[in-house]
Amino acid sequence: MKRLLSILLSILLICAVSVSVAAAPVDLEETGDGVVITSGDWSYQPLTNYGYKIVKYLGEGPAVELPYAFAKQYVTEIADYAFYQKTSVTAVTLSSVLETVDEYAFHCCSGLQKVVFYPSITSVGMGCFYNCSSLSDVNLQDSSVTVIPDYCFANSGLSDLQLPDTCTSIGNYAFYQCSSLQSLLIPASVTNISDNAFYGCDALTIYCYSGSAAHTYAVEKDIPFVLLDADVYFTKHSISLNGDIVINFYVNVPDAYVNSGRAKVDFSWTVDGVEYTHSDTLAPDDKTSIGYKAACPVAIAEMTCGVTAKVLVDNAVCSFPDTYSAVTYANKILTDTDFAISYVESENNKGRNGDQRLTQLQDLVKKMLDYGSKAQIRFNCNTDNLANGGTTDFYTGEVTISSGASDMEEYLEDCGLEYYGTSVIYLSKTTLRHYYKIKDSSKFTAEIKNGVTFNGEHVTYGTKNGLIYFDKPNIAASQLDTEYVFVLNGHEYQYSALDYSALAYSLDDAPYSSSITKQLAAAVYRYNQAANVFFNE
Repeated sequence: MKRLLSILLSILLICAVSVSVAAAPVDLEETGDGVVITSGDWSYQPLTNYGYKIVKYLGEGPAVELPYAFAKQYVTEIADYAFYQKTSVTAVTLSSVLETVDEYAFHCCSGLQKVVFYPSITSVGMGCFYNCSSLSDVNLQDSSVTVIPDYCFANSGLSDLQLPDTCTSIGNYAFYQCSSLQSLLIPASVTNISDNAFYGCDALTIYCYSGSAAHTYAVEKDIPFVLLDADVYFTKHSISLNGDIVINFYVNVPDAYVNSGRAKVDFSWTVDGVEYTHSDTLAPDDKTSIGYKAACPVAIAEMTCGVTAKVLVDNAVCSFPDTYSAVTYANKILTDTDFAISYVESENNKGRNGDQRLTQLQDLVKKMLDYGSKAQIRFNCNTDNLANGGTTDFYTGEVTISSGASDMEEYLEDCGLEYYGTSVIYLSKTTLRHYYKIKDSSKFTAEIKNGVTFNGEHVTYGTKNGLIYFDKPNIAASQLDTEYVFVLNGHEYQYSALDYSALAYSLDDAPYSSSITKQLAAAVYRYNQAANVFFNE
């Protein structure tokens, strides 16, 4: 009987869905709301009191920014079906004066992936993002929306979402058949959740607060849930350019948790179907003005990977997951006006030329993205999502890479070794590695083994495929051209990561345009030169 009721309910829902899907876009001639004005990509109408309402988007561009105003009057509303079936649209940035998004405004925008909200937005209509199957990036927590209405995100591609603290109610089938929805933060302000709000959300975990309506709902509906600590949450992000790319997550967490060693941040990310993890226990020294800093290193070729972070106290998750990538922060540096203004002001306050510093930083970031893309292609890593977006507008063409490397084959007979070659490892912390064959093990004594140094620091050897090797790991961006002094059996040899690039570049006879080896070598060189300028080295 239970199964029969479930089948009947599914049939009824399918019928209900078909009615909504078949609904036609609004007829501009029958609105009755006043004259329709067309300007460029937009049709709009004057509102009764003040301002304008977008009636229809007429353009075909993938990235859409909503107009701030027409004829010096704000655009405060988007009408029903304004973007109906605009499958070419992939991203929409709503304006900071927009207040209302009406029913089915983005219905069936199957290509829509990202929507940017502002605090001015207080209302979204029924079915607003219904059948937006690709929609995965929505900062709804930055809005002032009070109700998530019926069918609002039905059949969307959301994987995680935070509702704003202004929200009080979640409507019927609001997240209907959101099969990829894994994490939803429901604030304590929500007091009403409809019975079928999450029908078909089989992967969902609700993040909520103890004793809240969402907590009660999750228990009653047998939906997995995580109880949050109200004092634990992520604040901001940054990146550090070491031998790898370090994504820094800043988290607000009570000092008592950190001082007692009970708080940590667990990270996870996926590269070509393989999951990687990292954990960082928070320490008092990690405290900054914007929260405790937790660092997650990723390889150069992993800049586009979304890293998901969770805060744990006593090994229990107590924060909503936060997902961020190095390329997201890089694009913020390149395109975010607010970031640019803040950065220039900060640099000026330090007595530097803020505009010049911003230009240097943006140049470094572009070359970093190009470097990451070439590494992705060279090592076949996440190539369906290149760091530079696949653009041909970045850096191309021949370069001249000089080398100051020593003759690595000299003086080896006395220690029983034969130089095999040097490589640079890009798929972890950028590492310079010298390989050797053992020709006479009686000469390769313990004294020689234990006396090997890289820039004065003792290093031990590893083995691979019958060879031994010595590593200089974690070479930062501005140190790629540093001639590291390698001492073996009392003899000094110098070699830099760029010496390897110079050798790889010169030995490859293929044309530059068809040689990913040459392109990667050139990208490493450009990245280092930009880092030297930015870090004043």
